[in-house]
Amino acid sequence: RGATVGELARLPEAEVSSRLGTAGLALHTIARGLDPQPLIPREVPPSFREGMSLEWPIVALEPFLFVARKALERLSRRLETRGLACLRLELALHLEPDGIYEKALDLPGPTREVKTLLTLLRLELEARPPGAPVASFAFTAQPDRPRQAQLTLFGPKALSPDRLGATLARLFALLGQDRVGSPRPRDDHRPESFSLVAYDPPPPPQEPPPPRRGRGLLTLRVLRPPIPLEVLVDEPNPHEQRNSRVAGTSKKGSQNGDDGVAGTSEMDGSDHADPVAGTSASGVAGTSPAPPQGLLPRSVRSLPGEAKRPRVEGRIQVAAGPWTLEDEWWSETPALRDYWDVELTGGDLYRLYRDRATGDWFADGVYD
Repeated sequence: RGATVGELARLPEAEVSSRLGTAGLALHTIARGLDPQPLIPREVPPSFREGMSLEWPIVALEPFLFVARKALERLSRRLETRGLACLRLELALHLEPDGIYEKALDLPGPTREVKTLLTLLRLELEARPPGAPVASFAFTAQPDRPRQAQLTLFGPKALSPDRLGATLARLFALLGQDRVGSPRPRDDHRPESFSLVAYDPPPPPQEPPPPRRGRGLLTLRVLRPPIPLEVLVDEPNPHEQRNSRVAGTSKKGSQNGDDGVAGTSEMDGSDHADPVAGTSASGVAGTSPAPPQGLLPRSVRSLPGEAKRPRVEGRIQVAAGPWTLEDEWWSETPALRDYWDVELTGGDLYRLYRDRATGDWFADGVYD
């Protein structure tokens, strides 16, 4: 039993093969200095570097981008001859009289589009200028294989990975790395909570999937941001004022009956809402952090100044709720909401909620 490579090499070959098998025999051969494999030279990794020494130092951005475009075009052609694309562009500027400015631009996907690379370079130099005249420069591209897309005869048209990477690179440069991606729902109580992940869609299916059998489900189209509303409600206490306005407005109830609720009757809310014990029923915004017991919305209307948003207006035929949401109660900005699903006179279905902290009402979704 050898403890060194030399002792392993001195062992009989037949005994090593019988005890250790093929793997042990290969190690024994290497220990003896024998290599049955032929010599295969490794190719030196290609270096993609283009630059220029300027006759006169450049101070302005536009003249520099003019000469930089030519270098990027040569770099793109060299990458194309090898079937590669640029995944990371490194920039080195030699400044006058003495100094070096270095920066690396990471791309979301391999690309050879000169326009995209030049746009990223422009945005980077505008945000962080070198601060001195440029005497020479050099671009170094870290290559990678471009993403491949297979064309289909019968399926939908495939998205070009090269163009997708170029578009994402422009968005990253304009908006920032943390503001571009694919939204994913987050494990949170708030329905609008989401997080961004890298946008990398899967290829389209070869054949369209068979349609699913309908089960009578509705799709909720979320409204971002939610639409502020004026809401008329029925109070649970018959001795208090009926149909008081609970919304983000300081106006009193309408005197001419335009927003009034016709046919109001005494209701205790037991058949229309889930009562919450120990709550106030005043119906005034901001007077109580708890939902009023038996509060029932009767009419909705969008606030003035929301002309560019979808108009939500009408009497409520059917109201289901409230469903209470309490999230991040330990923070300075907790979410205390009461959600309702309502059907208006025209047949439109909306999801409303009331902010218990302020008493404001919002429409944050419409059912299609």
